[in-house]
Amino acid sequence: MITIAIDAVATSLSVMKAYEDPKSETMSMWFISGTSGIFGALAVGAFNPVLLIYPIYIILANYTVVTAMILGRRKLKKL
Repeated sequence: MITIAIDAVATSLSVMKAYEDPKSETMSMWFISGTSGIFGALAVGAFNPVLLIYPIYIILANYTVVTAMILGRRKLKKL
């Protein structure tokens, strides 16, 4: 849980940066990393919250950055 909390702080900064300057991040990297979390969750095999929490966090964190990039690009197009 401590690892997730620390990573969440760093990810929140990346989300803000991705929204403000979406071209400064590589969307494919964040998307692939989020997708790896899906495979990590599937590899657990059985429902076990302790083993699933980190892969689920990875999915949410990385796809949140991707979403911020998409929204940031839309904002720039409107300007």
